[in-house]
Amino acid sequence: MRLVSVGGYVLLILLAVLAPTPIPIPLDGIILGLIRLGYNPTLIIILALVGDVIGTFFIFVLAKKGRALYAQYRKRKKRQDYVAAQNLFHRWGKYSLLLSGVPFLGDALIFIAGFYRLHLTTFLLWFTFGKLLWYGLIIIPIVAFGQPFFPITPWWASPK
Repeated sequence: MRLVSVGGYVLLILLAVLAPTPIPIPLDGIILGLIRLGYNPTLIIILALVGDVIGTFFIFVLAKKGRALYAQYRKRKKRQDYVAAQNLFHRWGKYSLLLSGVPFLGDALIFIAGFYRLHLTTFLLWFTFGKLLWYGLIIIPIVAFGQPFFPITPWWASPK
């Protein structure tokens, strides 16, 4: 393996750890870009999943410990993505974590699961499976057909 390849994988893990945080990191686009550059799709899925689980674990624990902080935050600003995630979690419980890969909604679901003190093992199981489904949804089409189901280029960067 070339040093450049190793650097790409290391950067993927670091970005995957940071992806669940409020820092806007387009991990799905990075994953698709690495596949287009010829990186191993299986290794990319594994490393992105491991990094994402590590980052999500910290968010989950923070949410579990920080209920009082969230109550203060919620009084000041009631964000729509958190309201949608809370309603989804109330209705479907742990199964809603299958949607943890969906941008914005997934991050809110992670926080809500910790906030409602979902058991850690249950959380990790459903979150990991949900993320694996999401990565499969974005990676399988590009490996099988050479292009994703949705455009990689964000709307603000697309040619006019």
